[in-house]
Amino acid sequence: MTNKLKEKWLRLYGVTQGIGMMEPWSDFSEKDQFVYVWKGEEKSVHFTFLGDSIEKYGIACYVGEENYTSARNRMLSKNEKQEPVFMLQNALICIWDDREDISKEDYALIKSLGFSPRGKGAWLHFNRYEVGYLPTSITEADIDFLTTAFENLAMMLRAIYEQGLNPEFDKGKTLTRWYDPKAELYYTHPLEVELPKDMGNYPVVTVKENDWLREVRAMQSPGYSVELDWSYLPVVFSDKGGRSIFPRSVLAVEKESGSILASLLLTPTQELSGVAFNLLDQLIEKYGKPQEILICDESLRGILSDACKKVNIKVTVKKRLSQVKIARKQLIESM
Repeated sequence: MTNKLKEKWLRLYGVTQGIGMMEPWSDFSEKDQFVYVWKGEEKSVHFTFLGDSIEKYGIACYVGEENYTSARNRMLSKNEKQEPVFMLQNALICIWDDREDISKEDYALIKSLGFSPRGKGAWLHFNRYEVGYLPTSITEADIDFLTTAFENLAMMLRAIYEQGLNPEFDKGKTLTRWYDPKAELYYTHPLEVELPKDMGNYPVVTVKENDWLREVRAMQSPGYSVELDWSYLPVVFSDKGGRSIFPRSVLAVEKESGSILASLLLTPTQELSGVAFNLLDQLIEKYGKPQEILICDESLRGILSDACKKVNIKVTVKKRLSQVKIARKQLIESM
């Protein structure tokens, strides 16, 4: 580690420990929204003081509304699919952890910086989270970004603790900090910022008329129905590059019998649209055209609805899929 990089790490640790000394977890919940509008750029940085959801103290930093909203929706929703929910977010996160819960890399870094934490919840470490992957060490660019982000978060907290600013979280407001180039000043105020509960960033696939559509449309269905769903499994595999991943399971289960008609494991980078269409084609080739496909995922509805409508396969959206739930539980237990 160069002296320059060590100085950057020490600065980041210093500002983060300063935030920790304010003990914001005593006053703010995970639903309270802190936002910094990045100076000179059209991007917002959202902060969450993690506590109850991980039973430890931490700070999550999200770039953009979509990353923040997606992460909060996953954390607040009932985990019907038994997914490793906390790992399924795009964020830079620091946690005051226990010694046994930090990686060898984080332990070595903490020691190289000259720190000697003692006791539970004393081991502050920083990681990059990406949907579908185990957390990784942050880069030098991440260090620079987090230092600026946390310095502005600290200023928001000081406005509350030292200047008596009321963030008005009880009124549903968002504490927002931004820079006004005309006044050459930073402002921190509670604002009405309504974020959509669901960003609705789902794929919508439209299929043009082709030979496959004409062939399937002409088929008679043998009368079976399929529950179809995908989810990230709470197990760790390695991809071809050696990176630790949470694989995505795709399950197609016959509605009445519970028989597993198809089961696939995907890496996080595999594109779901092609997989879904290939799976549908395989089901039709092996079992005939289903009369109904039951799903509980908006992505799958966006991918399959148009094609299924054009070949007279009914698509039904359900809150939960009982046969898939059983099959998924069996799959996880087998691993």
